[in-house]
Amino acid sequence: MERIALLFPGQGSQFVGMGKALCDEFPVACATFKEANEVLGYDITQICFQGNHSLLNKIENSLVAMLIYGVAAYRVYQQEIGIKPDLAAGHSLGEYTALVCSGVISYADTLRVVRKRSELAMEVASMGRYSMSLINNLDHMLVARLCERLSSDQQFASIAAINAANQVLIAGDEQAVMSVEDAGIERGGEITPFLMSPPFHCMRMKTAADKLAVELQNLIYYDFAFPVISNVTARPYQHPEEICDNLIQQMTHPVQWQQTYSYMQEQGITTAIEMGPQAIITNLTKQNAPLIKGYSFGKNEERDLVIEARKLSALKYETQNATVSMASYRDFIYSCLVEAVATRNRNWNEEEYQEGVVKPYQMINEIAEEIDRSNAAPSVEQIRQALSHLKTILTTKQLPLDQLQQRLYKIIEETRTSDIFLQNMTEISVDYYKNVDIIRGI
Repeated sequence: MERIALLFPGQGSQFVGMGKALCDEFPVACATFKEANEVLGYDITQICFQGNHSLLNKIENSLVAMLIYGVAAYRVYQQEIGIKPDLAAGHSLGEYTALVCSGVISYADTLRVVRKRSELAMEVASMGRYSMSLINNLDHMLVARLCERLSSDQQFASIAAINAANQVLIAGDEQAVMSVEDAGIERGGEITPFLMSPPFHCMRMKTAADKLAVELQNLIYYDFAFPVISNVTARPYQHPEEICDNLIQQMTHPVQWQQTYSYMQEQGITTAIEMGPQAIITNLTKQNAPLIKGYSFGKNEERDLVIEARKLSALKYETQNATVSMASYRDFIYSCLVEAVATRNRNWNEEEYQEGVVKPYQMINEIAEEIDRSNAAPSVEQIRQALSHLKTILTTKQLPLDQLQQRLYKIIEETRTSDIFLQNMTEISVDYYKNVDIIRGI
Protein backbone atom coordinates (compact mmCIF):
# COMPACT_ATOMS: atom_id res chain seq x y z
CA MET A 1 0.00 0.00 0.00
CA GLU A 2 1.24 3.45 -0.89
CA ARG A 3 2.16 5.77 1.98
CA ILE A 4 2.67 9.52 1.60
CA ALA A 5 4.66 12.04 3.63
CA LEU A 6 4.48 15.81 3.26
CA LEU A 7 7.75 17.61 4.03
CA PHE A 8 8.06 21.30 4.85
CA PRO A 9 11.39 23.16 4.47
CA GLY A 10 12.76 25.90 6.69
CA GLN A 11 15.14 28.80 6.28
CA GLY A 12 17.17 28.82 3.06
CA SER A 13 14.48 27.88 0.54
CA GLN A 14 13.14 31.42 0.13
CA PHE A 15 13.69 33.53 -2.99
CA VAL A 16 12.14 36.68 -4.43
CA GLY A 17 9.12 35.66 -6.49
CA MET A 18 8.27 32.68 -4.31
CA GLY A 19 4.58 31.89 -4.32
CA LYS A 20 3.58 34.17 -7.18
CA ALA A 21 3.11 31.38 -9.73
CA LEU A 22 1.16 29.38 -7.15
CA CYS A 23 -1.11 32.35 -6.44
CA ASP A 24 -1.60 33.15 -10.11
CA GLU A 25 -2.90 29.64 -10.71
CA PHE A 26 -4.76 28.86 -7.48
CA PRO A 27 -7.01 31.38 -5.68
CA VAL A 28 -6.74 29.41 -2.43
CA ALA A 29 -3.01 30.14 -2.36
CA CYS A 30 -3.62 33.82 -3.01
CA ALA A 31 -6.10 33.91 -0.12
CA THR A 32 -3.47 32.35 2.16
CA PHE A 33 -0.99 35.12 1.40
CA LYS A 34 -3.64 37.83 1.86
CA GLU A 35 -4.62 36.37 5.22
CA ALA A 36 -0.99 36.61 6.32
CA ASN A 37 -0.91 40.30 5.34
CA GLU A 38 -3.91 40.96 7.59
CA VAL A 39 -2.58 38.99 10.55
CA LEU A 40 0.94 40.44 10.42
CA GLY A 41 -0.15 43.98 9.66
CA TYR A 42 2.17 44.55 6.72
CA ASP A 43 2.44 43.43 3.09
CA ILE A 44 4.54 40.26 3.36
CA THR A 45 3.10 39.22 -0.02
CA GLN A 46 4.80 42.17 -1.70
CA ILE A 47 8.10 41.23 -0.06
CA CYS A 48 7.78 37.64 -1.29
CA PHE A 49 6.68 38.50 -4.82
CA GLN A 50 8.55 41.67 -5.66
CA GLY A 51 10.80 42.62 -2.76
CA ASN A 52 14.55 42.66 -2.88
CA HIS A 53 16.80 39.79 -1.84
CA SER A 54 18.17 41.40 1.31
CA LEU A 55 14.71 42.37 2.59
CA LEU A 56 13.25 38.89 2.08
CA ASN A 57 16.29 37.26 3.69
CA LYS A 58 15.85 39.15 6.94
CA ILE A 59 14.93 36.56 9.54
CA GLU A 60 11.72 38.38 10.50
CA ASN A 61 10.56 38.05 6.87
CA SER A 62 12.12 34.81 5.61
CA LEU A 63 10.67 32.58 8.33
CA VAL A 64 7.09 33.82 8.06
CA ALA A 65 7.45 33.69 4.26
CA MET A 66 8.32 30.00 4.42
CA LEU A 67 5.38 29.35 6.74
CA ILE A 68 2.99 31.17 4.40
CA TYR A 69 4.23 29.35 1.31
CA GLY A 70 4.01 25.95 3.01
CA VAL A 71 0.43 26.51 4.16
CA ALA A 72 -0.54 27.85 0.72
CA ALA A 73 0.99 24.82 -1.01
CA TYR A 74 -0.76 22.45 1.41
CA ARG A 75 -4.12 24.09 0.76
CA VAL A 76 -3.59 23.68 -2.98
CA TYR A 77 -2.65 20.04 -2.37
CA GLN A 78 -5.83 19.52 -0.35
CA GLN A 79 -7.99 21.21 -2.95
CA GLU A 80 -6.53 19.51 -6.01
CA ILE A 81 -5.65 16.09 -4.59
CA GLY A 82 -7.32 15.74 -1.21
CA ILE A 83 -5.50 12.64 0.00
CA LYS A 84 -4.61 12.78 3.69
CA PRO A 85 -0.88 12.14 4.18
CA ASP A 86 0.27 9.30 6.39
CA LEU A 87 2.59 11.69 8.20
CA ALA A 88 4.31 15.06 7.90
CA ALA A 89 7.61 16.55 8.98
CA GLY A 90 9.20 19.95 8.76
CA HIS A 91 12.83 21.03 8.93
CA SER A 92 13.37 23.65 11.66
CA LEU A 93 10.78 26.36 10.94
CA GLY A 94 9.05 23.80 8.73
CA GLU A 95 7.93 21.92 11.83
CA TYR A 96 5.61 24.84 12.63
CA THR A 97 4.17 24.64 9.11
CA ALA A 98 3.57 20.91 9.45
CA LEU A 99 1.74 21.48 12.73
CA VAL A 100 -0.50 24.12 11.14
CA CYS A 101 -1.35 21.83 8.23
CA SER A 102 -2.17 19.00 10.63
CA GLY A 103 -4.67 21.31 12.32
CA VAL A 104 -2.95 21.38 15.71
CA ILE A 105 -2.27 25.14 15.76
CA SER A 106 -4.19 27.83 13.92
CA TYR A 107 -2.55 29.53 10.96
CA ALA A 108 -3.06 33.02 12.42
CA ASP A 109 -1.61 32.09 15.82
CA THR A 110 1.40 30.46 14.20
CA LEU A 111 2.12 33.49 12.03
CA ARG A 112 2.31 35.61 15.18
CA VAL A 113 4.44 33.09 17.05
CA VAL A 114 6.89 32.64 14.16
CA ARG A 115 7.22 36.39 13.84
CA LYS A 116 7.93 36.60 17.58
CA ARG A 117 10.39 33.71 17.32
CA SER A 118 12.25 35.64 14.63
CA GLU A 119 12.37 38.78 16.77
CA LEU A 120 13.70 36.83 19.76
CA ALA A 121 16.36 35.25 17.56
CA MET A 122 17.47 38.66 16.34
CA GLU A 123 17.72 39.85 19.94
CA VAL A 124 20.17 37.04 20.58
CA ALA A 125 22.11 37.87 17.41
CA SER A 126 22.42 41.51 18.51
CA MET A 127 24.06 40.53 21.81
CA GLY A 128 27.10 38.78 20.33
CA ARG A 129 28.89 37.60 17.22
CA TYR A 130 27.22 34.37 16.21
CA SER A 131 27.13 32.30 13.04
CA MET A 132 25.76 29.21 11.29
CA SER A 133 27.35 27.18 8.52
CA LEU A 134 26.44 24.22 6.32
CA ILE A 135 29.13 21.55 6.03
CA ASN A 136 28.99 18.98 3.23
CA ASN A 137 31.08 15.88 2.51
CA LEU A 138 32.10 15.22 6.11
CA ASP A 139 30.65 12.58 8.40
CA HIS A 140 28.42 14.22 11.01
CA MET A 141 30.17 12.39 13.84
CA LEU A 142 33.51 13.84 12.73
CA VAL A 143 32.01 17.34 12.66
CA ALA A 144 30.59 16.80 16.14
CA ARG A 145 34.07 15.88 17.40
CA LEU A 146 35.56 18.96 15.74
CA CYS A 147 32.95 21.16 17.43
CA GLU A 148 33.74 19.63 20.80
CA ARG A 149 37.50 19.91 20.35
CA LEU A 150 37.49 23.47 19.04
CA SER A 151 34.99 24.90 21.54
CA SER A 152 36.04 26.60 24.76
CA ASP A 153 34.35 28.30 27.69
CA GLN A 154 34.33 31.55 25.72
CA GLN A 155 33.76 30.27 22.18
CA PHE A 156 31.25 27.54 21.43
CA ALA A 157 30.08 25.63 18.34
CA SER A 158 27.81 22.61 18.04
CA ILE A 159 25.76 20.59 15.58
CA ALA A 160 22.53 22.45 14.74
CA ALA A 161 21.05 19.94 12.27
CA ILE A 162 22.00 16.52 10.95
CA ASN A 163 20.56 16.64 7.45
CA ALA A 164 22.26 13.52 6.10
CA ALA A 165 25.20 11.29 6.96
CA ASN A 166 27.57 13.77 5.30
CA GLN A 167 25.69 17.06 5.63
CA VAL A 168 25.30 19.03 8.85
CA LEU A 169 24.59 22.54 10.06
CA ILE A 170 26.69 23.99 12.84
CA ALA A 171 25.91 27.03 14.97
CA GLY A 172 27.46 29.03 17.78
CA ASP A 173 29.99 31.77 18.39
CA GLU A 174 31.52 33.19 15.24
CA GLN A 175 35.16 32.37 16.00
CA ALA A 176 34.37 28.80 17.05
CA VAL A 177 32.24 28.24 13.96
CA MET A 178 35.03 29.61 11.75
CA SER A 179 37.54 27.29 13.44
CA VAL A 180 35.32 24.29 12.70
CA GLU A 181 34.91 25.52 9.12
CA ASP A 182 38.69 25.72 8.68
CA ALA A 183 39.19 22.26 10.16
CA GLY A 184 36.44 20.93 7.91
CA ILE A 185 38.02 22.40 4.80
CA GLU A 186 41.34 20.78 5.72
CA ARG A 187 39.54 17.42 5.81
CA GLY A 188 37.82 17.84 2.45
CA GLY A 189 34.58 19.42 3.58
CA GLU A 190 32.60 21.98 1.60
CA ILE A 191 31.46 25.02 3.58
CA THR A 192 28.46 27.30 2.99
CA PRO A 193 28.19 30.05 5.63
CA PHE A 194 24.74 31.34 6.61
CA LEU A 195 25.50 35.04 6.67
CA MET A 196 23.84 37.17 9.35
CA SER A 197 21.95 34.20 10.79
CA PRO A 198 21.16 33.83 14.50
CA PRO A 199 22.58 30.63 16.01
CA PHE A 200 19.44 28.49 15.79
CA HIS A 201 19.34 25.04 17.39
CA CYS A 202 22.17 25.53 19.87
CA MET A 203 22.49 26.57 23.50
CA ARG A 204 23.15 30.19 22.58
CA MET A 205 19.39 30.41 21.92
CA LYS A 206 18.47 29.54 25.52
CA THR A 207 17.29 33.03 26.47
CA ALA A 208 15.18 33.21 23.30
CA ALA A 209 13.74 29.76 24.03
CA ASP A 210 12.71 30.83 27.54
CA LYS A 211 10.88 33.86 26.15
CA LEU A 212 9.30 31.84 23.34
CA ALA A 213 7.90 29.47 25.96
CA VAL A 214 5.57 32.22 27.18
CA GLU A 215 4.16 32.62 23.65
CA LEU A 216 3.76 28.90 23.06
CA GLN A 217 2.08 28.30 26.40
CA ASN A 218 -0.66 30.76 25.49
CA LEU A 219 -1.65 28.92 22.30
CA ILE A 220 -4.63 26.61 21.93
CA TYR A 221 -3.65 23.16 20.68
CA TYR A 222 -6.04 20.86 18.84
CA ASP A 223 -5.93 17.18 17.84
CA PHE A 224 -3.73 16.02 14.96
CA ALA A 225 -5.36 15.40 11.59
CA PHE A 226 -2.28 13.30 10.75
CA PRO A 227 0.99 12.53 12.60
CA VAL A 228 3.77 15.13 12.67
CA ILE A 229 7.39 14.19 13.43
CA SER A 230 9.25 16.24 16.01
CA ASN A 231 12.66 17.68 15.10
CA VAL A 232 13.95 16.89 18.59
CA THR A 233 12.92 13.24 18.85
CA ALA A 234 12.58 12.25 15.16
CA ARG A 235 9.34 10.54 16.21
CA PRO A 236 5.71 11.65 15.89
CA TYR A 237 4.08 13.64 18.64
CA GLN A 238 1.88 11.42 20.74
CA HIS A 239 -0.26 14.18 22.24
CA PRO A 240 -0.80 17.90 21.53
CA GLU A 241 0.44 18.58 25.07
CA GLU A 242 3.96 17.69 23.91
CA ILE A 243 4.14 20.44 21.29
CA CYS A 244 5.03 23.34 23.54
CA ASP A 245 7.96 21.56 25.23
CA ASN A 246 9.33 20.17 21.97
CA LEU A 247 9.22 23.49 20.15
CA ILE A 248 11.03 25.12 23.07
CA GLN A 249 13.68 22.39 22.97
CA GLN A 250 13.93 22.77 19.21
CA MET A 251 15.46 26.21 19.72
CA THR A 252 18.48 24.75 21.54
CA HIS A 253 18.72 21.20 20.20
CA PRO A 254 19.80 19.89 16.77
CA VAL A 255 17.28 19.00 14.08
CA GLN A 256 17.34 15.21 13.68
CA TRP A 257 16.51 15.21 9.98
CA GLN A 258 18.48 12.11 9.00
CA GLN A 259 16.71 10.15 11.73
CA THR A 260 13.41 11.51 10.46
CA TYR A 261 14.04 9.71 7.17
CA SER A 262 14.92 6.55 9.07
CA TYR A 263 11.54 6.70 10.79
CA MET A 264 9.78 7.37 7.49
CA GLN A 265 11.39 4.29 6.00
CA GLU A 266 10.44 2.20 9.01
CA GLN A 267 6.85 3.28 8.42
CA GLY A 268 6.96 2.27 4.77
CA ILE A 269 6.68 5.77 3.31
CA THR A 270 6.90 5.50 -0.46
CA THR A 271 6.27 9.07 -1.66
CA ALA A 272 7.52 12.32 -0.12
CA ILE A 273 6.18 15.64 -1.41
CA GLU A 274 8.06 18.79 -0.48
CA MET A 275 5.71 21.69 0.28
CA GLY A 276 8.29 24.37 -0.43
CA PRO A 277 9.29 26.74 -3.22
CA GLN A 278 12.45 24.86 -4.16
CA ALA A 279 13.72 21.27 -4.03
CA ILE A 280 16.17 21.40 -1.11
CA ILE A 281 14.27 18.83 0.95
CA THR A 282 13.63 16.70 -2.14
CA ASN A 283 17.38 16.51 -2.71
CA LEU A 284 17.84 15.38 0.91
CA THR A 285 15.18 12.72 0.31
CA LYS A 286 17.31 11.35 -2.52
CA GLN A 287 20.39 11.29 -0.26
CA ASN A 288 18.75 9.75 2.79
CA ALA A 289 16.12 7.47 1.26
CA PRO A 290 16.76 6.73 -2.43
CA LEU A 291 13.77 4.42 -2.77
CA ILE A 292 11.29 7.02 -1.55
CA LYS A 293 9.97 8.97 -4.52
CA GLY A 294 10.54 12.68 -3.91
CA TYR A 295 8.55 15.48 -5.53
CA SER A 296 8.77 19.24 -5.10
CA PHE A 297 5.38 20.94 -5.10
CA GLY A 298 7.16 24.22 -5.80
CA LYS A 299 8.41 23.02 -9.17
CA ASN A 300 5.70 23.65 -11.75
CA GLU A 301 6.31 20.48 -13.73
CA GLU A 302 6.39 18.28 -10.61
CA ARG A 303 3.33 19.97 -9.13
CA ASP A 304 1.48 19.42 -12.40
CA LEU A 305 2.48 15.76 -12.33
CA VAL A 306 1.16 15.36 -8.82
CA ILE A 307 -2.09 17.17 -9.53
CA GLU A 308 -2.72 15.40 -12.83
CA ALA A 309 -2.26 12.09 -11.06
CA ARG A 310 -5.15 13.23 -8.84
CA LYS A 311 -5.09 10.26 -6.48
CA LEU A 312 -1.36 9.79 -6.98
CA SER A 313 -1.95 6.58 -8.88
CA ALA A 314 0.76 7.61 -11.33
CA LEU A 315 3.32 8.93 -8.88
CA LYS A 316 2.72 7.03 -5.63
CA TYR A 317 5.01 4.43 -6.96
CA GLU A 318 5.20 3.63 -10.62
CA THR A 319 5.71 -0.06 -10.11
CA GLN A 320 2.79 -0.30 -7.65
CA ASN A 321 0.17 -0.40 -10.38
CA ALA A 322 2.27 -1.87 -13.15
CA THR A 323 3.05 -5.48 -13.84
CA VAL A 324 6.73 -6.06 -13.32
CA SER A 325 7.91 -8.15 -16.20
CA MET A 326 9.16 -11.67 -15.81
CA ALA A 327 12.50 -10.48 -17.16
CA SER A 328 12.96 -7.97 -14.32
CA TYR A 329 12.52 -10.59 -11.63
CA ARG A 330 14.77 -13.04 -13.41
CA ASP A 331 17.38 -10.34 -13.95
CA PHE A 332 17.44 -9.71 -10.21
CA ILE A 333 18.47 -13.30 -9.51
CA TYR A 334 21.13 -13.28 -12.20
CA SER A 335 22.44 -9.90 -11.01
CA CYS A 336 22.87 -11.34 -7.52
CA LEU A 337 24.98 -14.16 -8.95
CA VAL A 338 27.12 -11.75 -10.96
CA GLU A 339 27.68 -9.45 -7.98
CA ALA A 340 28.55 -12.37 -5.73
CA VAL A 341 31.29 -13.49 -8.12
CA ALA A 342 32.55 -10.06 -9.16
CA THR A 343 33.08 -8.65 -5.66
CA ARG A 344 36.68 -8.92 -4.51
CA ASN A 345 37.25 -11.11 -1.46
CA ARG A 346 39.05 -9.62 1.57
CA ASN A 347 38.41 -12.51 3.95
CA TRP A 348 40.95 -15.34 3.91
CA ASN A 349 39.38 -17.41 6.68
CA GLU A 350 38.51 -20.62 4.81
CA GLU A 351 35.79 -21.74 7.21
CA GLU A 352 34.02 -18.35 7.07
CA TYR A 353 34.39 -18.30 3.28
CA GLN A 354 32.72 -21.69 2.90
CA GLU A 355 29.85 -20.80 5.18
CA GLY A 356 29.40 -17.17 4.17
CA VAL A 357 30.23 -17.25 0.44
CA VAL A 358 30.15 -20.71 -1.10
CA LYS A 359 26.95 -21.97 0.50
CA PRO A 360 24.90 -18.78 -0.06
CA TYR A 361 26.12 -18.66 -3.67
CA GLN A 362 24.93 -22.23 -4.18
CA MET A 363 21.53 -21.31 -2.78
CA ILE A 364 21.17 -18.37 -5.20
CA ASN A 365 22.29 -20.62 -8.05
CA GLU A 366 19.66 -23.20 -7.10
CA ILE A 367 16.98 -20.50 -7.41
CA ALA A 368 18.34 -19.54 -10.83
CA GLU A 369 18.32 -23.16 -12.01
CA GLU A 370 14.76 -23.66 -10.76
CA ILE A 371 13.39 -20.66 -12.64
CA ASP A 372 15.28 -21.76 -15.76
CA ARG A 373 13.73 -25.20 -15.58
CA SER A 374 10.21 -23.85 -15.05
CA ASN A 375 10.63 -20.89 -17.41
CA ALA A 376 8.77 -18.81 -14.83
CA ALA A 377 9.52 -15.65 -12.90
CA PRO A 378 10.93 -16.17 -9.41
CA SER A 379 8.53 -15.63 -6.55
CA VAL A 380 8.80 -12.65 -4.25
CA GLU A 381 10.05 -14.97 -1.53
CA GLN A 382 12.80 -16.28 -3.81
CA ILE A 383 13.89 -12.71 -4.60
CA ARG A 384 14.01 -11.89 -0.89
CA GLN A 385 16.05 -15.03 -0.26
CA ALA A 386 18.49 -14.13 -3.04
CA LEU A 387 18.98 -10.66 -1.56
CA SER A 388 19.60 -12.10 1.89
CA HIS A 389 22.14 -14.57 0.52
CA LEU A 390 23.90 -11.83 -1.44
CA LYS A 391 24.17 -9.66 1.67
CA THR A 392 25.74 -12.57 3.50
CA ILE A 393 28.25 -13.06 0.69
CA LEU A 394 29.24 -9.39 0.45
CA THR A 395 29.51 -9.07 4.22
CA THR A 396 31.65 -12.20 4.48
CA LYS A 397 33.90 -10.90 1.71
CA GLN A 398 34.30 -7.81 3.92
CA LEU A 399 32.98 -5.32 1.41
CA PRO A 400 32.83 -1.89 3.13
CA LEU A 401 29.34 -1.27 4.42
CA ASP A 402 28.70 1.90 2.42
CA GLN A 403 29.65 0.10 -0.80
CA LEU A 404 27.47 -2.86 0.18
CA GLN A 405 24.40 -0.65 0.45
CA GLN A 406 25.18 1.14 -2.81
CA ARG A 407 25.49 -2.14 -4.70
CA LEU A 408 22.23 -3.46 -3.31
CA TYR A 409 20.43 -0.27 -4.29
CA LYS A 410 21.97 -0.43 -7.75
CA ILE A 411 20.77 -3.99 -8.38
CA ILE A 412 17.27 -3.16 -7.17
CA GLU A 413 17.09 0.00 -9.26
CA GLU A 414 18.43 -1.62 -12.42
CA THR A 415 16.06 -4.59 -12.17
CA ARG A 416 13.07 -2.42 -11.21
CA THR A 417 12.21 -4.53 -8.18
CA SER A 418 12.10 -1.80 -5.53
CA ASP A 419 8.39 -2.35 -4.88
CA ILE A 420 9.23 -5.71 -3.30
CA PHE A 421 11.47 -4.20 -0.65
CA LEU A 422 9.90 -0.81 -0.07
CA GLN A 423 7.69 -1.84 2.83
CA ASN A 424 10.62 -3.28 4.76
CA MET A 425 13.61 -1.03 4.24
CA THR A 426 15.74 -3.02 6.70
CA GLU A 427 16.13 -5.63 3.98
CA ILE A 428 18.41 -3.29 2.06
CA SER A 429 19.39 -0.54 4.49
CA VAL A 430 22.74 -0.73 6.21
CA ASP A 431 23.54 1.15 9.40
CA TYR A 432 27.10 2.33 8.89
CA TYR A 433 27.77 2.33 12.61
CA LYS A 434 26.70 -1.21 13.40
CA ASN A 435 29.08 -4.11 13.33
CA VAL A 436 29.23 -6.92 10.83
CA ASP A 437 27.47 -9.42 13.07
CA ILE A 438 24.39 -7.20 13.22
CA ILE A 439 24.46 -6.71 9.45
CA ARG A 440 24.51 -10.45 8.99
CA GLY A 441 21.48 -10.75 11.21
CA ILE A 442 19.30 -8.35 9.22
